[in-house]
Amino acid sequence: MVPTVRYTAILCALAALACASCEYGLHEAFWRSNAVDVRAAQMAEVSEPDTLGGAQQYAVVIITDTHYGKGYEPLDDRFIASLKKQPNVKFVISLGDCVDHGLGTEVAQYAAFIERIKVECGLPVYSVVGNHDLYNSGWSKWQEQVAARHAYTSCYHFTTNDTFSWYFLDNASGTFGRKQLAVMKEKMETDTRPKFVFAHIPLYSQLDRGSYFSLQNEREGNQVISLFARTNVRMMCAGHTHRNEQNDLGKLKLYTIGTFMKSRMAMLHVDESADTVTVQYVKIK
Repeated sequence: MVPTVRYTAILCALAALACASCEYGLHEAFWRSNAVDVRAAQMAEVSEPDTLGGAQQYAVVIITDTHYGKGYEPLDDRFIASLKKQPNVKFVISLGDCVDHGLGTEVAQYAAFIERIKVECGLPVYSVVGNHDLYNSGWSKWQEQVAARHAYTSCYHFTTNDTFSWYFLDNASGTFGRKQLAVMKEKMETDTRPKFVFAHIPLYSQLDRGSYFSLQNEREGNQVISLFARTNVRMMCAGHTHRNEQNDLGKLKLYTIGTFMKSRMAMLHVDESADTVTVQYVKIK
């Protein structure tokens, strides 16, 4: 009788895994037509936020892992109300896993959310793509409804007041990919400004178990850290782990931001005249 119970439990677990695999489109795990070398073959240069208006001291709000479609109670109204109360915010950054299953209906929900931020708060939102956004061939929908708002590629940058450079990169597949690494190297090595980098998956996490919570390839991670160190990257912000975390690699500061689903966000306080930026973890109230 005991073996029968055990086998039944195993079969139930396998069935649940199969259902989850279908739900997240994991049949695409070994091949997708939208690989990172396709998504991020070029780095687009976009205009600085028109909300900046030459300001030297300002704030930037960061959210991540909104996971539209997961079934939790949306925090849209609370977040927008909170955002309206934050002083001197000039733009918003979203660090990927915007949706849960990569479905067009979910992407439409996220697109409606960032449109509300634009209309009700007057702020642009700069998004990076996360691994969940790619499920079920999600890139084409994400590109059309989200990336089109700033750059059709998933790899882009802008400068503020010709002082700081802001880089938005794609490591949603667990790697930056050969082509993106080449364009990162080319652009960053000729850009002498202090830099801030934003991507979905951290370079390093204290939670790392088998490379799920950080880059899959340790050698690539070391290459990226070396590139950042010699090109004056001051800070990298990521999501993915769903929790707040800070790691220091010399002058390079690594921040992960907790999930939006648990009312978490972060504030960047930027002072270009003093050449400083600080990160503050904040709860959405």
